[in-house]
Amino acid sequence: MAALQESVQKAKASRGEDANVHDLPTTTTTVRAVGEGMRRLAGGYYTFLTGTSE
Repeated sequence: MAALQESVQKAKASRGEDANVHDLPTTTTTVRAVGEGMRRLAGGYYTFLTGTSE
C-alpha cells in the first residue's frame, strides 16, 4: 500500500497537483453498506444461475 501511495504522490507532483494522499475513512456504516451490496449482488447472481430465488 505504501508503494501505491508513493506512486500516486509522484504522479500528482509531476502534474503539479496537490500530492497529499489521504486515507479513506472506514466507518461502520460504509462497511455495512458494502456488505449489503455484496449480498445483493451474490443473491442476484444466484438467481441468474439457477433461475430461482433463494
